[in-house]
Amino acid sequence: MGRAVKEIVSVEHDKGWYQEIAPKAPGNMRLTYVKLEYGGDYAQKIGEFNNKFDIVVIDGRDRVNCAINSPNALKADGVIIWDDSEREEYKKGYQFLFDHGFKKIEFIGLAPICTYKKETAIFYRSNNCHWYLTTTVLMENERKSAIFYFRCIIVGAYAEVCGMV
Repeated sequence: MGRAVKEIVSVEHDKGWYQEIAPKAPGNMRLTYVKLEYGGDYAQKIGEFNNKFDIVVIDGRDRVNCAINSPNALKADGVIIWDDSEREEYKKGYQFLFDHGFKKIEFIGLAPICTYKKETAIFYRSNNCHWYLTTTVLMENERKSAIFYFRCIIVGAYAEVCGMV
């Protein structure tokens, strides 16, 4: 993972998980534990970063508030990857992103240990759809590496990727 990313900023709300991965974290990972309080510091942590991230991964708790707080942390051509984006309870977050110029690409299929459809979505702005196309080509050419990369990066809430485009 360290070769694929410049820096990972991971905000964790589960203290047990944080304690388990903290000793194993690579040198380019900034791991922070923040107690979960909906609408609180956990979802607002990304506000400490301005125009920094190429990718923000939303795969924790308080996802709607995480999404609402994410756009200013993204670079102009940055994207948001939202796991479990099929869930209706996240609709307010999707609408917020749409209202702020984002478009959505849905990836729908079966997930491990599930017998029903799952979805992960990429939210992007109209000026950066090239990111998706370039990444898709990379994934087709280096499928094994790309799958490993995405499994690793979804560990935390926020990540900056270097050299993907």
